[in-house]
Amino acid sequence: MNPTNTSKRCVECGHISDDNRDAGDFECEQCGNQNHADYNAAKSVAELYLLRGHQPLRGSSVSQYALTSGAVTPSRGHTSLPMQG
Repeated sequence: MNPTNTSKRCVECGHISDDNRDAGDFECEQCGNQNHADYNAAKSVAELYLLRGHQPLRGSSVSQYALTSGAVTPSRGHTSLPMQG
């Protein structure tokens, strides 16, 4: 998996911009989503992993990933409030 732009990609709307990330802060210039930059990047990597159909070692399917503030299902979007930093 290529992690290019995962730290600059908004997990809420998909907008990619260098201006979205400023050190430890993330704010999407398109939709206004705010979060900790590393938290946003981790969600972006997990979403790309799931969307590309990667399977766990035991062969069972994974359809969402767990977050400290909820869960995300790529086809349905974010199901919890964004973590405030």
